[in-house]
This record gives sequence, structure tokens and C-alpha cells, in this order.
Amino acid sequence: MLGEYNDLHLKTDVLLLADIFENFRNNCVASYCLDPAQYYTLPGFTWDAMLKHTRVRFELLIYIDMVIERYTRRPQSMFRQIRAG
Repeated sequence: MLGEYNDLHLKTDVLLLADIFENFRNNCVASYCLDPAQYYTLPGFTWDAMLKHTRVRFELLIYIDMVIERYTRRPQSMFRQIRAG
């Protein structure tokens, strides 16, 4: 009895979740012409939807090594303050 109830609960849960996702997918395709099923995460989908909605264009980074070095280097003064404190 309990096993049958559990199976019924799982089936209805999965069907409800599939129905909700299909509705979300149809709304996203209609609104943004983007399919959320093609993305691994919702933040990635949201980023693309924002770019499409705002029509923002990024410039190609030519000096990528300089950008990586700038944002991965840690300021030495911060470490000196931590050690002194």
C-alpha cells in the first residue's frame, strides 16, 4: 500500500514538473526566441536573454593575456595588512 502511494506520488511529481518546464520553455521561446533546454544553467540562459533583449554587442578582446593578468593578480598590500593585523 505504501509503495503504491509512493510510486503514484513520484509519477505525479514528475509529470507536474515536466508540464511546468514545457510551459516555461514555450514562454521563453515565444518571448526571447531562445530555448532554455539548450542551456546547462539558468544564469547562462538569462545572460543570453539579456544580451538579446538589450542588443548589447561586446568588442573582441585582443589583449586577453593582459586582461587575465590584471584580474587574477592579487594586490600585495592586502596581504601585508592581513599579516600585520
